[in-house]
Amino acid sequence: FAYTLRYVPEDRNTIYMSTPLQLGSLLLKSKAILCPLERVSDVGFRRLCFQNGAALTWTEMIYASEFAKRSRQALAQVDTHDNETLTGIQLLVDRTTSKDDWGVDTLHRALETLEEGIVGGQNPEWTNIVAIDLNFGCPSPNLVKRGAGPSQMRRRSKIKNLFEALSQWKKSTTTTLPNIQAVGAKIRLGLNPLEQRHQVYLPVAEAAATCGLDYLVVHARNAKEKSRNAPTWKAIGEVKEIVSDSDIKIIGNGNVRNKQDMEKMIKMTNCDGVMVGRAAMKNPWCFREFLSSEDDPQTTCLLPTMKEFQAAYAEYQFWSANQPAYSYRYKPFHDENFQRIRSEILQRQQQAEQ
Repeated sequence: FAYTLRYVPEDRNTIYMSTPLQLGSLLLKSKAILCPLERVSDVGFRRLCFQNGAALTWTEMIYASEFAKRSRQALAQVDTHDNETLTGIQLLVDRTTSKDDWGVDTLHRALETLEEGIVGGQNPEWTNIVAIDLNFGCPSPNLVKRGAGPSQMRRRSKIKNLFEALSQWKKSTTTTLPNIQAVGAKIRLGLNPLEQRHQVYLPVAEAAATCGLDYLVVHARNAKEKSRNAPTWKAIGEVKEIVSDSDIKIIGNGNVRNKQDMEKMIKMTNCDGVMVGRAAMKNPWCFREFLSSEDDPQTTCLLPTMKEFQAAYAEYQFWSANQPAYSYRYKPFHDENFQRIRSEILQRQQQAEQ
């Protein structure tokens, strides 16, 4: 299934998700981006989403300290073996004490490991990495206790130092690592409702823009909220407004389940793009709907045909088989999910025959 880029001017009534989006020097084919998903975002899943319209995909969150040590688990998570799928890696700076310069040293070590793996040829698959993201949104209580993730949102000077370190590293490696074309971060609205009410996310957004990050993903919930809680989309609009004089792109995230949600978010917040998570977990073909238009009705078909399904499942099994060291982390979920999708396809066929 192929998509063509359409350079169409936007107005208040029409949203074209297939309009290209520029993040730094990285040109994306659309505004729809796949979310980093723990125990889900392996190479086969990312490829399937990209083939169906996701403009950019991410590995799952990787602990920066473990990556810097080249631990087996962290290296296996950087499964960027597919050179046809635009993929970035997401790092969580998990060592944030004074001994680690509040995370800056941890980040530097991780970035040095990445650079050594690419330039030194130890990890040729890393040359396929096109972007680097810092995670400040994971609500895990263990991480919060360690001062990582959303607990850093209120530490304005420290989070700014991390932004500056990432931005300066990108500028210094333009020649040696030309494929890494965008750097940014993903945040929540704060650690808790109190921080959200105090709008701690606004100075963080200003810092991201000032430091020269290419984009900022805003998950419109605080860290205490669950996926069942309604996101506060207006906060995304507040972020977009406060950085309006800069070049940074704002990506909205939170409860985008279908095309109607996507259009509503963009109209309400004026965000530059949308990140999709749970909808893609349930059905990687969902990006067809997000990129659909009235004159392209075939893209509104959320479910694949049985032929498309069989081809996709076979391809996923191929990629999984070539990653045996870590396939146990991802494969059980995807095998079950593929079978659920297959059942839905069969059910749809039976209904059509009645």
